[in-house]
Amino acid sequence: QFTTYRQACARIDAIGRGLLDLGVKQGDRILIYSETRPEWLLTAFAAFRHGFTLVTLYSTLGEEAVKYGINESQVKVIITSQELTSKLDVSDTRERERERTSYL
Repeated sequence: QFTTYRQACARIDAIGRGLLDLGVKQGDRILIYSETRPEWLLTAFAAFRHGFTLVTLYSTLGEEAVKYGINESQVKVIITSQELTSKLDVSDTRERERERTSYL
């Protein structure tokens, strides 16, 4: 299904407002941990528009690599897909520094 520029901009605005509502501020790090999909790109554009620092992890990484990436990047919000939640057992990560996990 095709998406118009107007529809894409509306979705980017909505994603950006959602991240702002979560307390993300300019310069904060957000992580996109997802397969390649339209929501990935729209979320990236929302991050760029609001001055968030974008961190990405390949969806093919193993659990230890994901934990390492989360710990090293010190992200405030993780944005992922339902399909990857089983790899996202972050109980050993710096939970106190990360405020939310959101799903695409």
